[in-house]
Formats: sequence, structure tokens, C-alpha cells
Amino acid sequence: MPQFGPGELKVAVAPISNPTGKGFSYSAELYLGVTKVASSGVVSFYLAAGETRNISFPVTMPSAEGTYPVYIDVFVGDQLIGAYKATEDVEIIPLVLFAYVGAIDRHWLSTRYDYFTVDVQNVGSVPRTCTLEFWTDHKKRSVGYRYTGWELVATVGHTLQPGEVKTFGDESCRCYVTGKDSWVRWYVEFRGPPGVIASAGKHWE
Repeated sequence: MPQFGPGELKVAVAPISNPTGKGFSYSAELYLGVTKVASSGVVSFYLAAGETRNISFPVTMPSAEGTYPVYIDVFVGDQLIGAYKATEDVEIIPLVLFAYVGAIDRHWLSTRYDYFTVDVQNVGSVPRTCTLEFWTDHKKRSVGYRYTGWELVATVGHTLQPGEVKTFGDESCRCYVTGKDSWVRWYVEFRGPPGVIASAGKHWE
């Protein structure tokens, strides 16, 4: 299902045919929802006998989040000669779905392990699943206290209700620490389309 942001301008293209032996002037309208929450307005065009042409319908997406069926009505003069429903609906999603709340928190687990958590809020208006990746990078004494590269520790997903804040991360997101002579840095990244979380990632170092 195609997904767009509120207020986005998109151009739908639909093939329309004149199956008759005579040319006609047509008009058509593409709209979302039976109540026409968004519409291309009337688009006029001419088709010669037997001609098929791709017709463009510019539509500004509605502001309300949700799923909308897509319809096209085709006229000759005032006569409706075709009423069609697209095979796919359109989903309107907020430009930002989730937002980090606060910083990454470090938790002591044992003399050998720490783990990290971060809070995330669903800032949309429908329940959605958020998935975060927890990455770690160690600075090791064996290589002269240099960081050795990021490694994926855990992938954590939760379904959040609208406005809900949930803590991501637990003891499964732990990392090995060897005491005062070791350092570790953490990186938390959203798994999903870019731009739908309020920050590109969260760091702790």
C-alpha cells in the first residue's frame, strides 16, 4: 500500500481508453475516499478513436492520518461513462511517527556487564510498531585502547499506542565491560523508513 505524508503533492497516472470509433473530449476526476477528502479536480483531455493515453492527476494528500480508497470518475460532457476504484488504497502517515524521550541510560548489571535503555514515544494518532537496533563499540586494551568497530547487540520492537512512551532495552541489550580499563560506546538506531523518527539515532559514550 502506498504511504504518503499529510499535505504531500503527488501525481497519479492512469491509462484511459476511448474504445469507440469516434474521438471525444473527456473529463475525469481522481479522488480519495467516497466523501472526496482529496481530489485532483476535473482534468480535461481528448482521445481519438481507439486511443489510450496515460492521464496525470495531481493530488494534495489529506491532513488526516488513515487509509483511503482511490476512485476515478470519467465523463463525456455531463454523462458519467466510467466509475473506477483503484486496486490499492493510499495510507496517510505522519511525517514523524516516533520521538526519542530523553537520553540513553546506562544501567549496571554486574561487575562484567552493563546494559542500556532509551524511551520512545508514539507521536502519531494510531497504534504502530517501533523497532530499534542497539549497537556497541568497545575500546580494547589489546589494541591500544582503540575502538574496534560497531556490532549489533540486539533488536527490540514494541507496539505503542498513540501518545504512549515505552522503554526500549533490557538485560538482553547488555554489553561486556572489564572494569576501569575499558570503554564502551552505544548507538541506538530506528529500523524503518528514514525521517519517521525525530532523531537519526541516539548515542552514549
